[in-house]
Amino acid sequence: MSQSRLLGFDLCPRLAHLRDRRLHVPRWHDVPPELAAVTDDDIRLTLIEPAWDELVRIAASVQSGQCTAVQALTRFGAAARGQPVYEAGVHLGRLFRTIFLIDYFTIPAFRHEMQHVLNRGEAVHVVQRAIHHGKIPVELTRHDASLAAVSSALTLLANALMAWNTVYL
Repeated sequence: MSQSRLLGFDLCPRLAHLRDRRLHVPRWHDVPPELAAVTDDDIRLTLIEPAWDELVRIAASVQSGQCTAVQALTRFGAAARGQPVYEAGVHLGRLFRTIFLIDYFTIPAFRHEMQHVLNRGEAVHVVQRAIHHGKIPVELTRHDASLAAVSSALTLLANALMAWNTVYL
């Protein structure tokens, strides 16, 4: 979540078990008594600050095309546990998720729009799964260009089906 914000967009996932989610704040931060039961003061700003330049560098590398998002996640994701940049990303991500949760629970229009967009995206995936039944042949998964062609063809068919439904409904 932290890298998506650094890249300039919000990652707004459908979070499971919202009742069990906790709000994360920096250590020794004053928390209102009403929120104390759902708040953890476990964010260590001292981990984020020294690794900030590295986090921005990773985001700039992805944005400029020097590496793909998948390569960055592979290199700095769970396999990088214990490294300062990983720990900084985890703590920064918790802060951004806390902001997202606060917006989700306190702004009804945001919550409604979020549900609407997620439901629409899931409906598109259902259509795409109905169009493409089976596995992609192994020889097509070996090259990025062939995977992009398969993905583009599936998207084109799904869009054509949705356009046809729109016209004839």
